[in-house]
Amino acid sequence: QVIIKAKRNSFKKIEDPMGLGTNKYLFYANVSDVPEHIPMATNPREQKLTSGVAQAIEDSLKSNDGFFI
Repeated sequence: QVIIKAKRNSFKKIEDPMGLGTNKYLFYANVSDVPEHIPMATNPREQKLTSGVAQAIEDSLKSNDGFFI
């Protein structure tokens, strides 16, 4: 079980338009509230966190430059 803190007004349920019961949920959270080891079982490919793009994203997150709030 993964718990991420989010404000109530930042949470939205998106109903399945086909009525199959596969609803989606969208929310915004502070990056500092996201756990480090989130399960990635649904990711279809391995992540390469050492790429230039991944490093730029990490640097932006850590620098609090305003692009990731």
